Amino acid sequence: MRIQSKLILALLIATTAMFAAMYSLMQWSFDRGFLDYVNRRDLQRQETLINNLQRFYRQSGSWEPLRRDHNLWRRLLEAEDDDQQPWRPPRRNEDDRPDRPHPPRPPTLLDADKQVVTGRFRSDFIMAPIKLGDQTVGWLALPPRVRVTEQNDLAFSQSQDKAFLVISTLMVAIALLIALPLARQFVTPIKRLAVATRQLAQGAYDVELKVSGKDELGQLARDFHQLAQTLQSNETARRRWIADISHELRTPLAIAKGELEALVDGVRPTNRDNLLSIQQEIEHLQKLINDLYELTNAEVGALRYQKDEEDLRLILQHALDRHHANFTAAGFQLIHDLAPSPAMVWADATRLSQLLDNLFSNTCKYADPGAQVRVSLNVDHDQVRLRIEDSGPGAPDEALPKLFDHLYRVENSRNRNTGGSGLGLAICRKIVEAHEGDISASRSPLGGLAIDVTLPAYHE
Repeated sequence: MRIQSKLILALLIATTAMFAAMYSLMQWSFDRGFLDYVNRRDLQRQETLINNLQRFYRQSGSWEPLRRDHNLWRRLLEAEDDDQQPWRPPRRNEDDRPDRPHPPRPPTLLDADKQVVTGRFRSDFIMAPIKLGDQTVGWLALPPRVRVTEQNDLAFSQSQDKAFLVISTLMVAIALLIALPLARQFVTPIKRLAVATRQLAQGAYDVELKVSGKDELGQLARDFHQLAQTLQSNETARRRWIADISHELRTPLAIAKGELEALVDGVRPTNRDNLLSIQQEIEHLQKLINDLYELTNAEVGALRYQKDEEDLRLILQHALDRHHANFTAAGFQLIHDLAPSPAMVWADATRLSQLLDNLFSNTCKYADPGAQVRVSLNVDHDQVRLRIEDSGPGAPDEALPKLFDHLYRVENSRNRNTGGSGLGLAICRKIVEAHEGDISASRSPLGGLAIDVTLPAYHE
């Protein structure tokens, strides 16, 4: 069953149940109210009898004559006046007809203390006082009707029942007419979303979903657009990633193959220099494969992190010691400004050492010989900030956000001659993100490139 049919059916069932309950409650309330009205009306019809009883008590001074003489009570019941017709005992022949409604039973007379003078009495009887002046001398009690019996009352009750039923049926029909377009309005955006989802699953990431509004469906449509854009971006990055990897792998292989073919064909002599050239291309290819392996492991979370309380200042000092020879060979003017107190972080010391090695190697490859290199480490409340900057040549402003992308190189500075694979900074970003930190590139006041690393400070 389609969702539109389910929604219409649910609305119809709920509406029918509501109006059925309302019809039952209204019918029950009407029956009770109307029966109470009939009982009160029957009591008001005894006004003539009450007047006769008042005159009788005024003349007799008590109800004793009625206690002794039941015929006297019957004569009072049969008395008439010009305005009211009191209760009369039914004729036997008319009473025996099964289709004729039964009249109410005769009233009962009670004294001032509500003791029975004549007749039968129960606690549920409806009573009217018999007064002389301000004094209550007795009570007239009528047995309540348990159902409507008079033809006019029955006809009125039945007409009301039919009216309630017709109104309830009409309301259900109106609710159904409202539910049809309402369900269609609710389901139409869902249908559009289903169609767009199928197109998205088939690779159409540029699909458009025209769903407006600020409700849950509108939010779902906006989330769908965001998902489509993310998938489109990921697909573009995947294709670029595959193309870049193919190019990076093909280049050293093509060079090595060409040199080997030249050696085999005798175009180039087989000597140490030519073999070393081939070896360099193979080493470059090996390094590229290793970097790809490291980056892939970092992206899928395969790099294991054994975090503990570590002092980043101490790890940084060890890294500077390891690269001192490289800095000296490049003629760098090294300036370091390290925090006087320990810079404690919750981290994997091995991965942080790998991060620093990549950053320092990147500086050695791309900074000019004799450049000025500054390394600073500061602790700022809840953050530890590391900054590595050089005096040049730096990178263009438009290239700064892309430095941490896979296989990205800046022309004229980051080229193949430096031996870089374009993956070192990408690996650095993965390591920093695994430590819940942030890494960014900017222009340095020294004139070159500045790399900023921010890690959460650890407090016991």
